[in-house]
Amino acid sequence: LFVKKKALSLKEKGVTHLHIRVDAGGGFGSGCIDLLKRDDELIKAFAEFKVFEINFGGAAKDPHAYYDWITEATADVAETLKGIAIINPPEALEADLCERECEPRNRDGRFVKKLVEKDKFRKDHGRSPDDGDGFVLACVSDFLVDTTPEFMWA
Repeated sequence: LFVKKKALSLKEKGVTHLHIRVDAGGGFGSGCIDLLKRDDELIKAFAEFKVFEINFGGAAKDPHAYYDWITEATADVAETLKGIAIINPPEALEADLCERECEPRNRDGRFVKKLVEKDKFRKDHGRSPDDGDGFVLACVSDFLVDTTPEFMWA
């Protein structure tokens, strides 16, 4: 309901095309995804409405450099941050993005980057890096997002 309300408020501001990215890797996003994909009001509200299911633990596009999708996406967003400013960021965003480091992981005889697991970050910081994950999901380059969503109205 929250996502739908926000989407419709964007429509009121003149947005005509809406792409929504949801982390579907942990099981919590699937209910939201299913509701969004079938919401007739949202489908009709936008000239183009797409719902992208993202699996943070899914395969990296460049498996020779990154262990999984979230590690590659976080590295991509780190590059984006070099050229943008964030106005009024959430309090925990900087820590989520800067303190969740990569560690080397041996995959098939080659070391690749692997973002520290969310559970380890949670243990070390007493909270989940949700602001950072949300920021990465929103700002990752389109080429790292599957451009053929399971569900799309255009």
